[in-house]
Order: sequence, then C-alpha cells, then structure tokens
Amino acid sequence: MEVTMDLTVMFFAVAVPAAILAAISKGGFAGGGAFVGTTMLAMVVEPVFAIAIMLPILLLIDVTTLKIYWRQWVRQLSIALILGGVIGVLLGAVVFHDADPDVIRVFIGTISIGFVAFQAAKRLGWLPTQPLSYRFLPAAVSGAGAGFTSFVAHAGSPPFAIYVLRLGLSKQEYQATSVVVFWWINLAKLPLYQSLGMFPDTFWWAFLVLAPAAFLGTLLGAWMHNRVSNATFTGGIYFFLLLGGAKLLFDGLT
Repeated sequence: MEVTMDLTVMFFAVAVPAAILAAISKGGFAGGGAFVGTTMLAMVVEPVFAIAIMLPILLLIDVTTLKIYWRQWVRQLSIALILGGVIGVLLGAVVFHDADPDVIRVFIGTISIGFVAFQAAKRLGWLPTQPLSYRFLPAAVSGAGAGFTSFVAHAGSPPFAIYVLRLGLSKQEYQATSVVVFWWINLAKLPLYQSLGMFPDTFWWAFLVLAPAAFLGTLLGAWMHNRVSNATFTGGIYFFLLLGGAKLLFDGLT
C-alpha cells in the first residue's frame, strides 16, 4: 500500500490534542485509552496514515515511561506477553496487507466502541473476576491478542487487560508491565509498517511537530497517575472513543 498525506491546519488541530491525550493515557493510566489518538486522527485523514503517525509517538511515550517505571514490571509475565505479542503483530501484518481503507475505518470504529463496551461490562460486573495465577500459555495468548489489535489500531489494551487485571498486580506493577510489553510490541510493528509503505514523505515533518506534545503529555500523565482517579480521566476518553468510533463506522460502511 502507498500512503500520501498533506499536512493541513485541520490535521494539526486534531493531531496535537490527539497526541497529548494518548500520551496522558499511556503515561499515567496504563494506556487503556491510548488509541484514542488513532481514532481521532482517522476521522480527518486516511486511516493508514493515522495509524502510522501514531506509532513513533507511542514509541516516544514508551521511552519516557520506561524510565519512570523501570524494572517495576513483573518479569516472567512480561516475557510471556511480549512473545505472544510479537506473534500477534505478525498475524496483524498478514491481515492488514491488502486491507481497503474503509475496512480499516470499520475496524478502528468497531474496536473503539467495543473498548468502551468492554469497560462498561467490567464496571457492571459482567466479566469474570475470579483471581488467576500466572501461566505461560494464557499470558502468551493474551499477548497475541494485544499484538494483533495493536498492529491494526494501536488498541492492544483490552486483550491485555482481560487477562492481566485478574492476576492481582499492584497499580504500579500493572502500569509498568503494560509499558514494557507495549514498548516491545510497538518496536516489532515499526519495520512491518515500513515494509507496507505506510510512511509517506510528509511523515517525519508531522512527527517533529507532534513529538513535543507527546513528551509533555507523557510527563503530565505520570504526574496525574497518583493524583487523578482512572474514572475521572477515562470518562472523557470513552466519550471521544464513542463519538469517533461511530463516525468511522458510518464513514466506512457508507
């Protein structure tokens, strides 16, 4: 696939707040709504470009948060999730190779709305809550699901959370494990995005503008981590995901 993109005022008007919101979410709230940036951007630009431009932003956020949460992750669990995640990324590349832009819009829209539905079901107690003990195979399967959805929409949090939330980790361990796992998943995506021709000539100009916003958003997210409740921040994120997901579904299907 070959991607072209003009950097307009409208693009940056949406891209800068999208990068900040994604960075706050990933830097302070375990990245649960970090793919809101992809959803927002896909409403105003070609979805493949929206996915591509968010990848180096997410990697920049990962580098910053790795330092903040260094070695606070659960090592054995992280290794299993990362191995599964790389397999999921490769599967995502196979599916994504010949995907039509409208199919990608539908995919991002469905994941956006599905993520909000997942969070609602979790709060209403409709999902299993019995604690689990760590096992390699379920962890690797969870990682594979996270790698696949992360490749196509930077939305790996639900498959990750469905398993890891039931392991009884502390808030710090959960956040740190999320950071290191998605750092490796995002690294695995980079050469595959390049091989699929997803980075247009204007790509790095956009990144240079958005990188400072992502860096500041990451620091802000880390500061908010122990000062702002998840419910307060994520409520706004879910609102954006519902609106953006509905629009992308409508655009993709019509």
